[in-house]
Amino acid sequence: MPRFLLGFCLILLPAWGQPKRVLVQNLPAAEVRELQQTAPSGVTVAPVGPSGMRAELATADGLIGGLNAALLDSAPRLKWVQTLSAGVENMPLAVMRARGITLTNAKIVMGPNIADHAMALLLGLTRKLNLAQDDKKKQ
Repeated sequence: MPRFLLGFCLILLPAWGQPKRVLVQNLPAAEVRELQQTAPSGVTVAPVGPSGMRAELATADGLIGGLNAALLDSAPRLKWVQTLSAGVENMPLAVMRARGITLTNAKIVMGPNIADHAMALLLGLTRKLNLAQDDKKKQ
């Protein structure tokens, strides 16, 4: 995930008062360190793994990653979730809306990659690469 997007989102957090604690899941350590260094004053960025997620969410104001309805029950202070994907259909949207939790996604970031992938699939289909691959396996 590009640092400019996450950095921009971290800048918004102090508007909800200070101090703030943001959990980060599924990001490489170098990106977590960069977020920690660029976070605004009063915002703490902490990596979290699957085993400690429920306990850590109890004190989190923001989350960079994903969660389900069961985990959301463990996050009474949560105000913001940034998904690492473009889609949000697997998020507990109704509960988040009812609790006033802001959900942001990465659709702008993923757009060029999705477009490139779609074009590659179309080229593969028009050039019948699937048949060429099958022929290669038979040899």
